[in-house]
Amino acid sequence: MYTRTEEITLVTLILILGIIIFAHFAGVNQNKSPDLFKQSPDFFRLNINRADWAELDLLPGIGPTWAKKIVRHRRSHGPFKNINDLKAVGLPDRTIKKLAGHVKF
Repeated sequence: MYTRTEEITLVTLILILGIIIFAHFAGVNQNKSPDLFKQSPDFFRLNINRADWAELDLLPGIGPTWAKKIVRHRRSHGPFKNINDLKAVGLPDRTIKKLAGHVKF
């Protein structure tokens, strides 16, 4: 038979091995971002026509300068109707693509 210490060590090793196997087959991988974060659910999307510049600053690819330009443009030209309206502010196409899943109108 095994001593108490050997039994505890064996059980611990089996548990660790089980966790590693589970993590492998569950798809836990630090190099991949889960699909969950690729697009925000609608209730977490920022309304671009109501947000102030500090809120807009939190969006991907938007810093304080772009955020203030968006607010300024919105005040002088009215609300944005869709994502492509942001081209009028001067945002690059790649930034507009980044915003698509994070904003609503």
